[in-house]
Amino acid sequence: MDKSANKLADSLQIELFRVNHTRLQQYWKTGILTGTFWCLYWNDAPGAGIIIGSKRKELMPDKLYIIPPNANLYTFCDSEEVSQYYCHFYMQGFFSRNKVIEIDLSPKLEALLNDAVNAWKNMDRNGYFPAFSLITATLYDAHLAGNSRRNCHDHLMEVVRRELMLNLGSPLSVVELAQQYALTEKTFSLRFRNAFGTTPYRYLSLLRYEHAGMQLRNTDASIESISESIGCADRNYFTRCFTRHYGVSPAAYRKRCREKQNS
Repeated sequence: MDKSANKLADSLQIELFRVNHTRLQQYWKTGILTGTFWCLYWNDAPGAGIIIGSKRKELMPDKLYIIPPNANLYTFCDSEEVSQYYCHFYMQGFFSRNKVIEIDLSPKLEALLNDAVNAWKNMDRNGYFPAFSLITATLYDAHLAGNSRRNCHDHLMEVVRRELMLNLGSPLSVVELAQQYALTEKTFSLRFRNAFGTTPYRYLSLLRYEHAGMQLRNTDASIESISESIGCADRNYFTRCFTRHYGVSPAAYRKRCREKQNS
């Protein structure tokens, strides 16, 4: 990365959450893109994409796509042959003017993409570094193209985010959090929205169901115990909320993920 891109990366404090390369198959036919993280997508063939309003937007192999948090976009997949490389990541201080940022796959970005995909396929222990380089270079190009704006990084809100992630099962009181950090409730809520684009309650809900999805994908824990781990004692309510976030029930989501892992 050049000095300008490195400077951008340092200011945004990018934190990788998940990297994968997978065949989309059935997953995007009924999917919803939502969550507290940013997404970078590259599809190796036409045939899948997102729905913005009532219009379908196909993700093309000569482009990279960045989608901000809380986008709540439906997906479609008309082809069984599409594979996707994606990165989920957290950052602050970078705001998109659009629900989707589309960046041409320049020779430089294509080389970084190839490095990232190969590192993932080879299970390279340093595989996150090529992904990080790809994300940073793509964000830099997006910034140069005028598809984004930058705000100052709010370090206090980053501390708050980490506290929320460590206490997913605890009730949230914005009043108590504001007092804890010597802020008024109004100032705290405003700074939180400026940092993450949504309210503290909505953000915590997204964190909880991201965690629930991860537990369903990676563990054999019962749905009841997963529900309780995010502070939801009512299994039926948990199922309704989970379905609203992911488009399928917890049991169906686990089954789908296991089928993908075994394919």
